[in-house]
Amino acid sequence: MKKFAFFLAVVCSGFSFGQAVEPAPEIQALNWMIGNWTSSGQYAMMGQKFDYTAEWAISMEGPFLKMVNKTHFEGIDTSETAYLYFDAEKKEYVMTTYAEFALAPRTARGKMENGVLMVTSEPWDVMGTKVVGRSTFKKISSDEFSSKLEMKSPEGWEVATNDPLKRKKG
Repeated sequence: MKKFAFFLAVVCSGFSFGQAVEPAPEIQALNWMIGNWTSSGQYAMMGQKFDYTAEWAISMEGPFLKMVNKTHFEGIDTSETAYLYFDAEKKEYVMTTYAEFALAPRTARGKMENGVLMVTSEPWDVMGTKVVGRSTFKKISSDEFSSKLEMKSPEGWEVATNDPLKRKKG
């Protein structure tokens, strides 16, 4: 018991409990995304188009950029929560997204080039269908950024939505 107590004391002395881990510099570079955002437009899926409105709340949570997205389609509300971090060993961004319409999270990996972040998902099961998506984020101004979502089909990448997000005022 004394050995365990000593071990625990040594391990704990190296940690500062209650202090958050700082995000990697690559995540801190995305601070411009922090805030509340809105978007509206059309969402294309399986040959059909749907009108939508969306609200995003983006914040830092420990080492992660956290993105909460609530989207309203004609008669349907959905929500997703994503956590983005930088894997220094692999030199890539990793986004894990939890959606209420899927049983397992979606994992996407990607790079930042010339200020544009692009992540591509691993195959993801959505209501019995395997889906591969690609998200591209680009700052337009301090009050606007683009968030393009594409879905992979046998013919190539199809744009699902590419409407800008605008910072909510007030």
